[in-house]
Amino acid sequence: NGRAHAELGSALAVTGEQEKAIAAYDEAIRIDPTDVTALINRGIAHAAKGGFDRAIADYDTALGIDPRSADAYAKRGAAWANKKEWVRAIADANKAIELDAGNVDGYYYRAVAWAGKGNDERAIADFGQVIALDPNDAGAWFARSLIRARRGDAAGAAEDCRKAIALDPKKTGSCDAGLDVGEAVAAETASKTDLASLAKQLEATGRRIHSKEAAAQIRDALKQQVSGDVPGAIASFGYAISLDPDNAEAYYDRAVAAASQGDNALAASDCRRAVELDPKRAGACAALMAGQKAVPATGTSDQSAQDQAAAKILVERAGARLVKYGVDGALLDFDKAISLDPKNADAYLGRSRARTLKGDQAGAAADCRRAVELDPARTGSCDAIARKAAVAASGEPATGIANADGSDIAANEPDRAAVAPADTAASAEPGASDDLSPADPKLAKLIDTSDPRVLVAVAKGDSLLHEENYDEAIEAYEAAIAIDPENPLAYFGRGKAFDGKKDFARAIADYDKAIAIIPDVAVPLTLRGLAKGAAGDADGALDD
Repeated sequence: NGRAHAELGSALAVTGEQEKAIAAYDEAIRIDPTDVTALINRGIAHAAKGGFDRAIADYDTALGIDPRSADAYAKRGAAWANKKEWVRAIADANKAIELDAGNVDGYYYRAVAWAGKGNDERAIADFGQVIALDPNDAGAWFARSLIRARRGDAAGAAEDCRKAIALDPKKTGSCDAGLDVGEAVAAETASKTDLASLAKQLEATGRRIHSKEAAAQIRDALKQQVSGDVPGAIASFGYAISLDPDNAEAYYDRAVAAASQGDNALAASDCRRAVELDPKRAGACAALMAGQKAVPATGTSDQSAQDQAAAKILVERAGARLVKYGVDGALLDFDKAISLDPKNADAYLGRSRARTLKGDQAGAAADCRRAVELDPARTGSCDAIARKAAVAASGEPATGIANADGSDIAANEPDRAAVAPADTAASAEPGASDDLSPADPKLAKLIDTSDPRVLVAVAKGDSLLHEENYDEAIEAYEAAIAIDPENPLAYFGRGKAFDGKKDFARAIADYDKAIAIIPDVAVPLTLRGLAKGAAGDADGALDD
């Protein structure tokens, strides 16, 4: 299993056992010589030991397989920088940025190379881009502090140093947080040697976080779950963790999958790590961290209570992933939750929304009716879904279709707050991903009151977007906009598609429209900020 060897290599590298990591990567590459990620990570391990020529050879091989790997260019640029071959380092960093305008490593290592060449102005600009893309990158704040000190900008150097220390207290004493003008001349000695050391230090850590690849791996794992291959899904979640060791979603998903297979030790360990990374998961993880099964074996005395706890966890996860990873994964979780706890109204209500996004209006209405039977308080949330089912069946406008009490649904809807599942995903932080979550009460209401044709078009656009089929995704979102020019979901989706095409001006324009309609939602602001940063507007990015 080449993937298992690659995952082992990543785990060993994190602990500093680079020789053992290299051996594990060797085996992974023997099994699959085209594993670009294993080649890049082996290069990182070689570089951590000072073997920059071997690292460059691995990056060369990776680029021979995938000439569009921005990570390989960025890491090779870092290796050239460590060899003080500044021109080659800059050329590789430029290519990484050309392929991926949001590639933090590309900007970082190009900044190191510019500093090595003595071009402090360009180095400061590139470190500024790193900070715009990742304001929590202590290394960028620290490095910019050194360069500003070298230029005699005592105040700017001290400000950057204080920020670096706030993010990473271990940097205390490495830069001067209170440098005054009289000390600025002495600070000029903090020059190329320091920056070369910094580059080596960051190369040693590897910067192995590949968030995009990890997200794709999680999507693959969810597809495996849909097909019933839970052990395979667990392995895929593990691979996502090896790509992005700080991905709380991957740990949490693997915990739930492991618990469903009876592996309580792994479930508890993964959930503890998920909570460390994202404290908001503490409630959902309480049972798993205590060693309870998410899907317990039959015959236990507390079977019903455990099943209900497991269903609650699945409903929360399904709500969070409805948009992020597509409807199918969410439906799988809702189905499993209902099989564990057939009286869970939240599960039926959530599945009704998922079915609405799939265009299954009849199924959505049936689920909503069952949710109301179980909990009459859900009646308000289900009125809009009943209206959509009626519209889908008749093709007529919603006006005049009555609620159970005889009142007009269309007339009542605008003043009604959607009811989110109690104590579950309603409290989820929308900013936790790059998608709008229907678990947010404001967005739940928006979905419930949207024209069903718009939801179908947006869902189609989202599916195409996840496949990186940007042009067809844009067409789907434009079809939704043609139906409802004031729907923020369509503008937000089209903005992400333009973002994927690196058309940042159009992306920003669409995010502007979405934000004007839903100003209180964090995710469009975050993505607009990233788009502004990629377009060179660092101040605008920081503001967002």
